[in-house]
Amino acid sequence: IESAIDDLTVGIMIRDRLGNEIYGINTAMMGVILPVSSIGVIHSVSFAISALSLGVGSYNISVALHQATSHLAGNYDWRDQALTFQVGPSGQQFAGVVALPCEVDTSVDIR
Repeated sequence: IESAIDDLTVGIMIRDRLGNEIYGINTAMMGVILPVSSIGVIHSVSFAISALSLGVGSYNISVALHQATSHLAGNYDWRDQALTFQVGPSGQQFAGVVALPCEVDTSVDIR
């Protein structure tokens, strides 16, 4: 950094192997205001996702440093596919990319 950044947003995006966006979040969307970043100061930002029930496949995470809620404005740094990971079969009983909370109800109408 060559000068202080007073409107810094940190974001992540999870994509599947085809590049489809699965989930994205950033500090601005979450209402988190980061301290002003200046030369020589190291800040750490962590995102904790308590349950991400992904289907079998290959995924990657991109990371961005930018202004406001979108990386399209004031983009300072972008690391596409910063991390790639695999999800293997684990007895999951769904098809697709992500398991969603779902309930089923049945009834019989006898006339």
